[in-house]
Amino acid sequence: MNTHKYMNLSALFFVLGVLAWLPNLILDYGTPLTLLSMLFGALGIVFAGIARNWLLVVANLFVMFSFFLVMGLGYYLYSLDV
Repeated sequence: MNTHKYMNLSALFFVLGVLAWLPNLILDYGTPLTLLSMLFGALGIVFAGIARNWLLVVANLFVMFSFFLVMGLGYYLYSLDV
């Protein structure tokens, strides 16, 4: 496989990681599928690293840790309302 295919796989896992958040953010329907964003992000980082595309590495890193970022932001915003 050449690097172009690895880059496409990394972009696919980035999109899948973003799509895993849609039921939670848009429909306000909490689902455990959101946790798949960590798996998709990790796989995207691996393929982006092989392709040496550092923009996709950073994007997939953000997807991988997005669960913790959104959870922390939610707790912080909830603490301001009390």
